[in-house]
Amino acid sequence: MRVILFGTQSHILAAVAECLDAIGAQYSIVSTRRAGDLAQVTNCQDFVGIGLNDFLNPTQVLADNIQNYALTCRADVLIPVDMAALNAFAVMRGALPQCRIFPISRADTLDLMHNKWRFFNLCRAANIPTPNTWLIETMDQAANVQTQYPVMIKPLAIGGGIGVQSVADAGTLYDRLSAWPPSQYPMLMQEFIPGEDIDVSVLANRGKVIAWTVQKWNGEAELEFLDHPAAVQLAAKLVAKSDFSGVAHFDMRVDERDGTLNLIECNPRFWATVSASLQAGVNFAALGARVAMGLPYRAKPAKPCTVAVSGPMTGAFQDSAKVGARGLIVN
Repeated sequence: MRVILFGTQSHILAAVAECLDAIGAQYSIVSTRRAGDLAQVTNCQDFVGIGLNDFLNPTQVLADNIQNYALTCRADVLIPVDMAALNAFAVMRGALPQCRIFPISRADTLDLMHNKWRFFNLCRAANIPTPNTWLIETMDQAANVQTQYPVMIKPLAIGGGIGVQSVADAGTLYDRLSAWPPSQYPMLMQEFIPGEDIDVSVLANRGKVIAWTVQKWNGEAELEFLDHPAAVQLAAKLVAKSDFSGVAHFDMRVDERDGTLNLIECNPRFWATVSASLQAGVNFAALGARVAMGLPYRAKPAKPCTVAVSGPMTGAFQDSAKVGARGLIVN
């Protein structure tokens, strides 16, 4: 199998590359990261530098360059791994008629899942428990929200926990919002649910979940994969309601007060610990590639296990400066 990976986040690219290594696939990487010591981290066959603006503002020229490169590489599947690449491919997919693309959703569906306010409203419309959440456009609006503390404040559409903060009282809220970047308004204020975090990861195609794992952190260096049918059912309900395709990582929380399972947010992309799922017997990248190629696939139930990981991310490319803002550059 020959694959081309696309993305801007080196740790996610590395994690997906580990999944491809597990099946002996050959792959190239198209990214805003320079190659650096890439050969020492993965079995990447080739590296293509791309400007960040190309992902953010995809054009027909970019689509033509990608298709020509894919044909030159005789690539079987193209896999966008993070939000920048996924959004670009959602726009360009009709302009890549000779390429097979890993299952992805329409641009609006990606935003529905990724935008925390839209996701909150999707959960409420589906009668899925989720913390009370408020869209905050001004500091005065936040001060008028009637809620108990602590609360969570977070950006509207930034993943990876970036910008998420716990606020203990009204005075701290004022201080935090005074320092909040103006460019990140509107933002969210969310009820804090005491309890335990669990995550549900899925691969879906046209609204149907094909494969899944459920995981939770035991401290900072161990992931536990477990059976949790109720959590999988909640994720599957949203996948069906949104007609979602692709991979997604749902953050959930078990309320310690009554055991209610709350859906917090969703990252409709690959996640940094995706390669840990290999130990549970699930290779999300390989299964999705087979779907894209029209090959038969069989997703086995994940097996309960614990996996030692070096913090909340697995693998990483050596970071370096981004390639210039314009142009597809083939090394």
